[in-house]
Amino acid sequence: MNVRCPVVLTFAWLTIAAPGASQQALDRVRLSLDTTEAGSILAILARRDSGGRVTDADWRRLFATPGYIRLKARETAMGRAFTDDDFRSFVLSDTLSTRRKALRRALTDWAGMDMTDAAQRALAYLPAEARIAATVYVMIKPRSNSFVWDLQSDPAIFLYLDPAVTQVVQRGREGGFGYRRAVLRGWNGRGVDRRLW
Repeated sequence: MNVRCPVVLTFAWLTIAAPGASQQALDRVRLSLDTTEAGSILAILARRDSGGRVTDADWRRLFATPGYIRLKARETAMGRAFTDDDFRSFVLSDTLSTRRKALRRALTDWAGMDMTDAAQRALAYLPAEARIAATVYVMIKPRSNSFVWDLQSDPAIFLYLDPAVTQVVQRGREGGFGYRRAVLRGWNGRGVDRRLW
């Protein structure tokens, strides 16, 4: 499965123009994918669902992931209540537990996405001196939005892990030009922050 289109469209928001930058495409792209927050949550759910005890070390590992730390900072900066205890309750909710296997499959698919290819597609529409630099965080979180954050100092793309989006993107890719429209319809219909588009 493939999630390139949403990532390509998001990269347009993370473009940093740098006069005199190298024109070689690889020199113009610096991206990293971070799935540690989602992976930590799925490990906690798997342990609990198999009858094991979730330990303080499991929670510390989750709360120390860069994605979680930055999500908490963003929510706090926006004046939203966001505590470790509230997040712990979200993770242990029955709703999330019933989605565990689908989330695991989606995370596996998303972790295999070719971010360089997605960035190359975005660069085709940007000025020759444009560069793309960001960390892409694949997140399991209470709000079902995706967004960009901290564009001035440490650009980040937060992608809400939604198994249905992976399916929408795959169907869209098979439809040629309908690819973009299918993704937009699928993502916007799920409450994704429209500023990404």
